[in-house]
Amino acid sequence: QEARKVGLNVFADIGMNITYLETTRFHYRAFTGQFANDHPEYACPESKSFLDYRHPPVQDYAVAIVRELMTKYDVDGVHLDFARFAHNGAFDEASLLGVGERIHKDRRAAEQQWGHPVAIGVRIPSYMYHTWEQYTGDYPEFLSALTAWARNGWIDHVMVCSMLLARLPELSLERY
Repeated sequence: QEARKVGLNVFADIGMNITYLETTRFHYRAFTGQFANDHPEYACPESKSFLDYRHPPVQDYAVAIVRELMTKYDVDGVHLDFARFAHNGAFDEASLLGVGERIHKDRRAAEQQWGHPVAIGVRIPSYMYHTWEQYTGDYPEFLSALTAWARNGWIDHVMVCSMLLARLPELSLERY
């Protein structure tokens, strides 16, 4: 309410896939929740730092968090950060489409509840080359997902994650 009084919109920002279980570099490890600890079978085979969205319970978990943020809090939108420590073994086209469609349906319910639009923004990875160990190359599944999300009206905004200014032209949204 305070933000809206001065003309600001409020968005929830959600990292869509990181557990921090394999690292001590980040203080976020304490905030990963019990899901990753309770369900090691849903971690990516290549890295326990990432949940494997190809498992339906992982999709259910992610969608439930976004739904709670949209229905418990009167936000103007949510920002789904798929690029934050993404891993190309963590997603496939079907899982991205399923999650996107379900979040969109929950968004429509939140709009009815709050009586105003709720925007959906996504940040997608765009790493043609390895930049750090976690950034594991190209992400072709995001090309088809992004196309479907936009065509179906499931998203309103998109950002591309380019980690290095020197690579900005080659890692831009133009690739998509």
